[in-house]
Amino acid sequence: MVTLSNRQLLRHLDGLRAEFVRRRITVTEVARRCGISKGHLSDVLHGRKSMTDRLARDIAFATGIPLRAILAGEEQGNDGG
Repeated sequence: MVTLSNRQLLRHLDGLRAEFVRRRITVTEVARRCGISKGHLSDVLHGRKSMTDRLARDIAFATGIPLRAILAGEEQGNDGG
């Protein structure tokens, strides 16, 4: 398992939040669609809690963002980028 640096992770999560904005979906709405609290999703998006595989799939389903884009931070860590 590859671990991203804090900087890489936060940059990736910033990009995910920016994608929500681009798609005009609020964090509150994403959380509602995923069946979790806004606070929990906010903690994940700010790197205070880990994103599980299940949450990544739920976010992909709820937003239409491809799962591979949500998991891109891990993929980026695998190839050193």
